[in-house]
Amino acid sequence: MRKAFVVFCMIVLSSTIHSQTIFQTKDVWKFNKAVEFGFQGTQIGRSSDGFSEWGMGIDFTCYGVYLDYSFLINTHENDVRVDKWDDKRGWSFHAGYQIPISKAIRIIPQIGYVSGDYGVTDGWNWTVTNNGIRNHFDSKDSFSSFDYGAKLVINPAKYFVLFGQVTAHTFGIGLGFEWPMYQ
Repeated sequence: MRKAFVVFCMIVLSSTIHSQTIFQTKDVWKFNKAVEFGFQGTQIGRSSDGFSEWGMGIDFTCYGVYLDYSFLINTHENDVRVDKWDDKRGWSFHAGYQIPISKAIRIIPQIGYVSGDYGVTDGWNWTVTNNGIRNHFDSKDSFSSFDYGAKLVINPAKYFVLFGQVTAHTFGIGLGFEWPMYQ
């Protein structure tokens, strides 16, 4: 999957170079004056980490500064049945800055942190909160690591962005909405 994403990025970049629009518009290198908010499906962890599960996340970009947070909650945290389940949870956080390639394509180098846990959710050990029953999660194995990579952002239409992210420990795809902020 990672190789397919890299091949896709190379095709998009080469078509941009051939379109004769790259580096010819003066406003390409100005700050991206927009606020963007997006949703993404994210694979947290790799098989080499001993942890690889899909979660969901949000990202936010303002004036080119990029932040994202992805998470995977344990699926039986609020289960009312009395049992024990093998379960997983994890999260990742990244920050970066957009580098415009053309008006419609940007690359975001990013650094961050990723963490994941395998464990047992115990339906016999629960507490009651304002949100209902909360089962205890006991972590048996975990990983956490510094993370780095890049995100490719494509604007196919005004106010709409598509993106794909590949880092050392995550993979994600998603869509977002961008609101221009003109002076």
